[in-house]
Amino acid sequence: MDDRKRIVANHYEPLLNKYSKGYEILDWESLESQVKRFEVLTKNVELSGKKLLDIGCGTGDLFGYLNNQNINLKYYGIDILTKMIERAYEIYPKGRFFTGNIFQESPFSKKQFDVVFCSGVFNLNMGDNETFLKDALPVFFSHAKEKVVFNLLDPGHFVHTDKYYFFNQKEVLHLIREYTDNAIAVTGYIPNDFTIIADVKKQQPS
Repeated sequence: MDDRKRIVANHYEPLLNKYSKGYEILDWESLESQVKRFEVLTKNVELSGKKLLDIGCGTGDLFGYLNNQNINLKYYGIDILTKMIERAYEIYPKGRFFTGNIFQESPFSKKQFDVVFCSGVFNLNMGDNETFLKDALPVFFSHAKEKVVFNLLDPGHFVHTDKYYFFNQKEVLHLIREYTDNAIAVTGYIPNDFTIIADVKKQQPS
């Protein structure tokens, strides 16, 4: 087991044993905060008829949310923890969930999805989060045809602890320029979070 997976397992597997609700297992502060992160995706990206990959899907709550919103799409979720995926199938038996570390070896083809979404994966302090994000970006963009969407913790509106990692919006937007000329940071939905929404294709000069 690599260091990142060990950190993730040590944090989340006890929560799987303790809680039954997805937002508690995933250590979100409330159901409302989890839903608001999902709403940033659904309000800013056209999903109807699309194929979406949810990286770090946890217990599959995005699948449930999209169904409740009657958004017709093809959903695929992947998580590094086998126990998370087992719980996801218990809650959402009709979902498509996969166990694996997509950052090391992907079970999917390049450009298989219209949209790649990643929520909460970079929140825990791994000791190398900046490198983790840099390594993750080419994985995101290689799997998506249209949009890449991911959220990060905002350092300006949170009581800092060593448990979590906080990213600078401007630095992340600068980093992502290698992959796209069209990316925005969405803020204001909750105080301690921001979401990057990026077009996959670079804008061509006119």
